[in-house]
Amino acid sequence: SLQSTTSTSSGISSIISVKSTTTFTMTGEDESNRHRSKFNKGKKQKVKKKRKERSRIRPGSQEELNSLVFTMTSCCPTVEFANTVSETIRYLIQVNELVLATEVFKSYNVMRNMIAQTQSERIEVTRAAKLAAEKRSRVEGEANHDDSHLLVEIPVEKEVDGLSCAELEPGMQEFFDYLPNS
Repeated sequence: SLQSTTSTSSGISSIISVKSTTTFTMTGEDESNRHRSKFNKGKKQKVKKKRKERSRIRPGSQEELNSLVFTMTSCCPTVEFANTVSETIRYLIQVNELVLATEVFKSYNVMRNMIAQTQSERIEVTRAAKLAAEKRSRVEGEANHDDSHLLVEIPVEKEVDGLSCAELEPGMQEFFDYLPNS
């Protein structure tokens, strides 16, 4: 504390005292309020975020395979999607947007052809690799450890091999065949 004494001409003295007070106390009952100021005692504690453990999918696991098959299946255009594209093309033709209709038609067909081509190439490469692995295993008398994964048939392979892109409505191709420069 600070004290000072002053005297005035009348002979009366006054004492001014200044006390400093701390706003922090270490005497809280709660552990959570122990180091808080007296102005901050009633407020809630911050909720600490707990990290959730991610359920990681291990590479090469059945879960990863199922996830990839689901992704491939959902990316292939369905019959409903093909019908929607066909209706869009028909609408564009009706409103005289032939250039845009032709572009949508060609783009869809390019996508269909690329999906079919990629799928047939993959099937052919897989078939050739299986044949080569079988031939090596017959020559060596037992299955080679490096080739054993090629000889195992996985049930989802047939599902993936069966995926295809739906065709547009019949008659669309004939319409665009009659258009010049299409």
